[in-house]
Amino acid sequence: MSSRFFGTLLIIGALVGCYFVYQDYWAKEFKDRNPWTTRLAPLIKPHLRHAGDVRDAGMASDASFMMILQMAWQAGEDGYSPQAAVRGAAIQAGAPIAEADAIADAVNDNLLFAKKMEVFADLKNPVNMERGESPIAVAKDWVDEPLVVGHRLPLSLAPELAHALPNLRLVPRFARDMATDQIGKDEMALAKRWLQLKLLKPESMARLLEKVKEERSF
Repeated sequence: MSSRFFGTLLIIGALVGCYFVYQDYWAKEFKDRNPWTTRLAPLIKPHLRHAGDVRDAGMASDASFMMILQMAWQAGEDGYSPQAAVRGAAIQAGAPIAEADAIADAVNDNLLFAKKMEVFADLKNPVNMERGESPIAVAKDWVDEPLVVGHRLPLSLAPELAHALPNLRLVPRFARDMATDQIGKDEMALAKRWLQLKLLKPESMARLLEKVKEERSF
């Protein structure tokens, strides 16, 4: 009797162990087969630092930024990590690890802002974003406000960051229209980091430093 009992327990234990191994295997397979990584890569590639003349061909744009955000959101809806999907796509597109990390962080921040604005509560928004169009805010106090592409560092001082994903941010249109080229501590911290990543050119860093010097003189 006891031998049968312990034998049954061993079988049950083996089955439970197999179940968890199976679960872990398919969880890894699910992660490794993330289709959004491959879908995002062609859109991200023109936005990379080394894209060169591809940017001049108009492939990197505000429209592609909206499409990237929509795909990152859809990846999350499908059960994948949006940040991991974007990071993997950037690496697949040819970005160095540090740039891929910066891109993934920036897209994730923009996605969180879009959710704060309750963009995806209106199903027309992801459809429009898939076409490269701006979404409309749904959140209280922001209803019907278009959300457009703004820049963390002003293009008047760092024109090479016009389509660099770490420099792009989703903002209310009125905020974008009222933006100035003032440089604060946060902007300088970004500039130093992006200079190390070679996203920012030395001559642009010089302009930023000169701007800070001018502002402090007043």
